[in-house]
Amino acid sequence: MEASTAPGSTTPILATVPGLGRGFLAAAVDNTRQTDFLRRAQCDKLPGQLLSSALPATEAKRLLPQSGI
Repeated sequence: MEASTAPGSTTPILATVPGLGRGFLAAAVDNTRQTDFLRRAQCDKLPGQLLSSALPATEAKRLLPQSGI
């Protein structure tokens, strides 16, 4: 999603999601501007690469309790 066009082109689509009783997962989120937009749109899930690179399972399990998730 290109940051400059995402809000105008996706807002009407995202607005229909709650009425369907479904959540949605964003993909290809490349920056904090896109993350902020998707959080305001009540996106259920975002990819984690903005927060951390891929971790081994043992490291992820160690950090997960601290995350509040």
